[in-house]
Amino acid sequence: MITVIKKRFIRKMYFLALIMLIFLILFSTVIKAPPSLHNVIGRVFTNDSDNGVENGVPVRINNTVTGELVLTYVYAPPVPTIRGSYATAINGNDEDLIIVFSWNRTHFGNSSANLESTTTTVNLKLNVSRPSEANVTILEPSNNTIKNKSMFFNITANITILGNDGIDCNATISFSDDSIINVSYGDNFTRDLGDIALEDYRVVNWTLTGYNDGSSNISITAVCESDGRSFEDRKTDTASNITIKNLVPRVSNIAMDQIIDLNAGDNITLLCNATITDYNKNTDIKFVNATFYQQSIGSIAGDDNNNHYSNSSCTNISSSLYERNYTCGFQITYYANNGTWECNFTATDESNTTNSTDLTTLINELLAIDISPNIIEYGNLKASNITQNHSIVTITNLGNIDFNLTLRGFGGDNESIGQNVSMLCEDGNITFDGYHRYYVGYNLTFPNMINLTNRTIDTNFTLPQRTNDTAISNDTNATYWKLEVPSLIKGMCNGTIVFGAISLY
Repeated sequence: MITVIKKRFIRKMYFLALIMLIFLILFSTVIKAPPSLHNVIGRVFTNDSDNGVENGVPVRINNTVTGELVLTYVYAPPVPTIRGSYATAINGNDEDLIIVFSWNRTHFGNSSANLESTTTTVNLKLNVSRPSEANVTILEPSNNTIKNKSMFFNITANITILGNDGIDCNATISFSDDSIINVSYGDNFTRDLGDIALEDYRVVNWTLTGYNDGSSNISITAVCESDGRSFEDRKTDTASNITIKNLVPRVSNIAMDQIIDLNAGDNITLLCNATITDYNKNTDIKFVNATFYQQSIGSIAGDDNNNHYSNSSCTNISSSLYERNYTCGFQITYYANNGTWECNFTATDESNTTNSTDLTTLINELLAIDISPNIIEYGNLKASNITQNHSIVTITNLGNIDFNLTLRGFGGDNESIGQNVSMLCEDGNITFDGYHRYYVGYNLTFPNMINLTNRTIDTNFTLPQRTNDTAISNDTNATYWKLEVPSLIKGMCNGTIVFGAISLY
């Protein structure tokens, strides 16, 4: 019975001791001091002597326990005994192992030590030859550059060899998004550079194309078969945020007649020309259209011969790499409104981006009249007779303004001779004493018609500008004519009626 109790007591003591040991381990972990700055000093010597290196030589210190890295540089006054000195501080605890590493143009060296509670001194000599190492610098494009979609552009880099001669070197280009930017068709991603001597360089370039809108980084990495440990970490350079945009086509050099005179009763061909520039190349120009419209109507109105014309099939008359010259023709009717007009030239690219330019011009007033027929045949009449039927002369407005009809007459075809008579006859004359009469708009009996005189009379009969594009309407009307032959008049008679037009404005 006593033996059993003793065993139990021993087991309890062992268990308590184990708990205390675990507690001590945990406690010691918790109370370990946090890292603090420790001073590190030393000198860096050249390979072939005890001379210190020049100022500016880099010194890198690595705390292998905490992983912290500190970079500093040799800096000392020009005193031989302290030449090559460096001084810095690194976070850590006493006894942490640090490795001090330094290099110059052709050699490197390293040394290690444990951090001391005061100042740790680490000297080292650059006594190992460096391997080759590429230093890549992209010359163009710079960061945040915008390039044009579908347009070729170059990327150029300088590749300089550091450390030692480079053997069998090459450079490779890569893209963070190759759907946005990529090498142009048929080009390679890698350029063979061959052997490059220490501190010599090669300039390398690629022709690239922007395929879609967006942004991408472009990186160039150079390596050699003779490379080893990297000191400068410059074998890759990146042009960041190169943006590809579809540039809007530009419309320029728009030209047309500045003052336009219409043709009475006929159309004129009016040309509006412009240059379309698209820096995505001229093949990006999808279509070109133009509208010619009265300024007060606006470009989006429907076509109307009075105020709006459009052409969706403009002709490309010449081209260069980024430009096309277009001409757009319009058949302008004689009754197009007078006043200020504009030619709008619009270009659309393959991305359905549009741009346009306007040019202002002026259409002059056109006051024009047409009569048909040109000759009134009254036939054979006896003295004191009146023509049985009306002779009709149709009047048409062949201009672009409303007008009032004016009338006057004279005998024969020479006004200076027949000024005071209506007709000159072979035997006698027909005077203006009510023998030659007319009416405008509709026919009346002879007594109710108006006497023709040798004075220009405003009939107050208005012919408006044509507004119907498909048919003649109120812009044409008729005049009705009758003649009475006085007694004692014989032979052939003739006279002239002058149809005139005066503007209402």
